[in-house]
Formats: sequence, structure tokens, C-alpha cells
Amino acid sequence: MHLAWVDCGEVIDGEIHYARSLDGGETWVKNSILVGNANQRAISLDFCRGNNVYLIWQDVGTKVFFKASRNQGRTWENERYWGKWASIHVTATLRLFQ
Repeated sequence: MHLAWVDCGEVIDGEIHYARSLDGGETWVKNSILVGNANQRAISLDFCRGNNVYLIWQDVGTKVFFKASRNQGRTWENERYWGKWASIHVTATLRLFQ
């Protein structure tokens, strides 16, 4: 299971946190901060075939960013800036993936 959320408790622009469970939610690996200064408006966490997990977020303006894990969330690649898209929405939903 994979879970991502925004915590605005310590920083003004919010941090994107991530946690995962390898046993269906019985126990969880300690959460980590994937993005320290997200300045986000919406996030989406998607799990795809194999070991890939993707995090996409849009800042309060029009910038969209992407981050990927190729090993079920154990490690993450550096964030990538995808560009400015005024017409694209990143859906902010709570998604749990097993």
C-alpha cells in the first residue's frame, strides 16, 4: 500500500509526505518527506505495473512536477519539472494502492 499527503504544519508551503506498507496495512515503513517545499495545490499518487510508483503535483500556480520510484517506494528519483499548464488539473484524491 502507498500513501501520500501534504502536511503544512512546519512550513508555509507544505511538505509532501509518503508512507508504504508491505503487508496490506498491518505495519508501515516510517514516513518520509518526498518534497520539502511543495507549494502545492493538488497531488496525485499513482501505482503502475511492476515496482513503479509515481507522484505528480501542481503548485499553486501552473507548474506541474513529477517524481518516480522504480522499486515500490524504497527510493525516489529527483523531482522533474514538467512545465506550465494552465489547463491541466492534477486530481487531489486519497488513493491507497496494494
